[in-house]
Amino acid sequence: MQAPEPTIAERITEARGQVTKGEIDAPAFEHYRTSTAGTVAEVAGLLWQNELYLVDVDPTGAGIDKKADKKLVTDFKALLQARVARALTAKFGDLIKQVSTSGTKIGDQVEAILKESPMWAEGTVTDRLFVEWVGPVPVSGRSPQGTSDLWAALRRASESSVASKRADHLSKTAVKALDAAEVSAVKTLLNPSTDWVVTAEDTANLTDRADEHADPRGRVGHHQRDHPPIKEESSGAGVLGDLPEPVRRDSHQAHVDLLPGQHRRH
Repeated sequence: MQAPEPTIAERITEARGQVTKGEIDAPAFEHYRTSTAGTVAEVAGLLWQNELYLVDVDPTGAGIDKKADKKLVTDFKALLQARVARALTAKFGDLIKQVSTSGTKIGDQVEAILKESPMWAEGTVTDRLFVEWVGPVPVSGRSPQGTSDLWAALRRASESSVASKRADHLSKTAVKALDAAEVSAVKTLLNPSTDWVVTAEDTANLTDRADEHADPRGRVGHHQRDHPPIKEESSGAGVLGDLPEPVRRDSHQAHVDLLPGQHRRH
């Protein structure tokens, strides 16, 4: 004789045990780091459907006839979300501690990021570091508590490396070594422009346009050059010599308008 299907009350009781024992804490972070919205509610929903096997139970209690069962479900949903919030905040706290003792690792990550990215601002580099340490999850005002603290910790830990690398690559000596005609072409193209130069593709396109402007007969493309493309973003006076301010196209100047630790995705 086939055993009867467990009741909603029995299933919620079993799921509650998993949550209170902390069995969903680690999976919660894994879901968070690849989530679309990066919210506690989204992570709880993913746990509800996967680890807790409640895909056929509506967390709002819709479709449940018994009032007592409906209350069990909605109460458990609140419990789950509270546990997810605590678990994620605790994980961010652990990561902040790791950041504080990972100077060499972060320095290496900054170097790799600056080689790949056309942007040099601390905020932009911190965005990339957040992806390295957590994942490509958006950070916003709806993010779990502790998210902005981790972002801020990564920024503090990377500031000296970013400043040092930027000073090396954007020093007056380094700028003087660039092709004067190309520098002039970049100035001519950027001065009247209202578009941000943000992505690697943007920089590659600008470099090719500058090549064409400097020599209409044709110069090497960005994939053939023997020196890095010009970086359009800079903080720090004088690193670009006599280039005017409009040459600086930093989408992360807008960081000051965001919530603490909030960062943009490009």
